[in-house]
Amino acid sequence: MRTSNPQELIELLSGKSLIHRTGIWLMPIPLLGKELDQAARLNIDAVDIREKLLETLPANTRFLGLRSEKLLQLLNQLSDQYKGTDCILVCNFDLLLAKLKQQDRQIFWKQLYNTFPHRKHALIIAMPEGSEQLLPIYSELILWNKDRRLASTNVLEI
Repeated sequence: MRTSNPQELIELLSGKSLIHRTGIWLMPIPLLGKELDQAARLNIDAVDIREKLLETLPANTRFLGLRSEKLLQLLNQLSDQYKGTDCILVCNFDLLLAKLKQQDRQIFWKQLYNTFPHRKHALIIAMPEGSEQLLPIYSELILWNKDRRLASTNVLEI
C-alpha cells in the first residue's frame, strides 16, 4: 500500500473524525532542518520538540532521564497547551528517540498509535527517511500506513 503525501495526512488529521490524531511524516534528508519552511508551505505550525523539552526541565538538570512515558507526556502537553493551527509538525523528535533503548522506542510508538486519543491538536512527527531503527517495527508501520497516518514526501510502498 502506498503512503499518503504530507498534504493528505494533514487533511486527515485536521478533520476531527479520528480518535487518534497522530501521524508520521518520513522526510527526505535534504528537507531536514527546513521543517519550518515545509510547515509554512503546508499552512501548519512547526515546533522543535527539543526546545519544549528544555522548557520542562528544572534548573541545573544534568540528565534528561528520557523514557517513553516522558516523551508521551511532552507530546500531550504540546497538543493540549499549544496556541496555533490545528495541526502541529513536531521537529527533531528523532534526536530524542535515539536516546531511548529499542524496547522503550517500541513502547512509545505503540502508545502513540493507539492510546493517545482525543487530543486538542493533531501531531505529525517528522522522521528522517531511512531511520528504520527509530520507527515502529515493520508490522506496526504497516498499521500506521493502513490507517493513512503515515506520509512520505517521496511516496513509498509499505
